[in-house]
Amino acid sequence: MSMTDSSNKTTICEKLRDINDLCQGSNSHDKQIRKLLAECEVMAKKMSNKLLEYNQEIFVDYWKDNPDKLEKIKLRQSKHYLTGDK
Repeated sequence: MSMTDSSNKTTICEKLRDINDLCQGSNSHDKQIRKLLAECEVMAKKMSNKLLEYNQEIFVDYWKDNPDKLEKIKLRQSKHYLTGDK
């Protein structure tokens, strides 16, 4: 998964994507935020993988519906989502 994906569960990566959704401007501040969020997503995935090493059952009860999943996927896969170009 990446910043352009969407998840069926409420995860740290999904929350980072929600923040990313709010920072889609073309100014340098938004671009800087998007870069940091992408780095945080990689770190969160590493942390998640390490947790799974310690406990294979860690996410068993963690699944939740994401009612606006389709809308998020369409937004995140749009041509200008990560570039900030309009």
